[in-house]
Amino acid sequence: YILCYIIEPGNAKDFAIKTEGYCSYCKTAKPFRAHHCKICKKCVLKMDHHCLWICNCIGYNNHRYFLLFLFYLILFSGIATFSTWRVAFNIEDPIIGIPPIIRYGVFGVSGGVFLVISIFGYVQYTAAVDGITELEQKELKSGKATKEKYSLGSKGNWELIFGKDIFYLSW
Repeated sequence: YILCYIIEPGNAKDFAIKTEGYCSYCKTAKPFRAHHCKICKKCVLKMDHHCLWICNCIGYNNHRYFLLFLFYLILFSGIATFSTWRVAFNIEDPIIGIPPIIRYGVFGVSGGVFLVISIFGYVQYTAAVDGITELEQKELKSGKATKEKYSLGSKGNWELIFGKDIFYLSW
């Protein structure tokens, strides 16, 4: 989480290569795959979206850390859901003094959080493997672009985000 928050997503002004147009907000040339974030008030290289969870844009420099944050969030919310399931349905010794309705409620909330985060994670990971961002998915749906415009192949897209290091799941 901290790395997603503190690492700049990729300021487009730092990468003045192969421009795709002009940003009317920043009044500068806009590199290929850069988009302007109205919340951050800057152009972000390979911008995926502005994340309210981390108060930062997800872009070229911090996409890896965001996907790792999501992976570990899914993992730990799954563990929490499994733990509350064991307590809610008396798989282990029942906790004295906690009514079943509260146990079921806690299990329902943790299961719901796990489900929502898992769906969001699935969408983000499939987009990463396809080599497209959330904003580029909208362009694909409207017919303004094709997947081939952005994709380097599944392996190439994965390596672009995580690198070639075998320890890509580490921070």
